[in-house]
Parts: sequence; C-alpha cells; structure tokens
Amino acid sequence: MEKKERYKLPIAVFMILKRGDDILIIKRATTGLMDGFYSIPAGKLDDGEEILPAAMRECKEEVGVDFNEEDIKLVNVQHCQFNEQRWINFFFLTDKWSGEPKICEPHKHSEIKWVNLHSLPENFVPYVKKGLEDYDSHKMYSQFGWK
Repeated sequence: MEKKERYKLPIAVFMILKRGDDILIIKRATTGLMDGFYSIPAGKLDDGEEILPAAMRECKEEVGVDFNEEDIKLVNVQHCQFNEQRWINFFFLTDKWSGEPKICEPHKHSEIKWVNLHSLPENFVPYVKKGLEDYDSHKMYSQFGWK
C-alpha cells in the first residue's frame, strides 16, 4: 500500500493593531509582490517557530512595537489560495502595545497610517482585506481564492 505524504502549507501571521475604530496599515514597496498595495503587519512563520511569537516578531520587525502575548487575540484563520500558492493565515488583534508605530523596513514599506476599518483604500491586498472583513463580521474561519 502506497503511503501518502501529508499536505503541508506555509503559515502566515497578521497583526491588527487597533486604535479606537482605526487600524494600522502599511504600504508594500519593492518586495515584488503586491507593491503599491496596503496591508497590515505580517509575515511567514519560520521553521520551528510558534505562531504567537512569530506575530510578535513580525510586528516588531515591521513597525517597531512590542506587546505581551496575553494582549493578543486570535480573530480569524483563513485558508488562502492566491497567485497559485496556498497557505494558512492567522489574524491576531491587539489594542495594547508599547512604542510608536513606524516604518522599520523602508526596503519593504513606503507608508504607514491609521485608517478606519470600514474605509480601507482600494489598493489593499485582497486576501488581507477579506481577513479584516471576516474579523469585523466575527467569522473565526474563512477561505479566500478557492472556487
């Protein structure tokens, strides 16, 4: 009997920094993927890394803020298919952090700003926008890009 290899997917983490009705967004630049589009602090899970520390690491690397694990809330898990790639996205939310958000990776981001969750720019990474909409609709699980 032939043994099947288990399905393996990359994992990405996304941090929603919320201040009142606004969220922090950053504009992608010179990455080669969705440049000129807005997103939120995010990144891929490294091999052997736990998910919450990955979210904290990515937020620190991209916008320079720190927070405690107990102040992070999981708000959506998304099974995503985009540009012929598939992965699992974990969306986390926090409204407590230390430090003032700023662009820490100017080679990857060209702008940072606060916007109302219900007034996102047109040029927003589509699967991230879907994750934010699903969070706002209290959907803990969603899919993007599947037919």
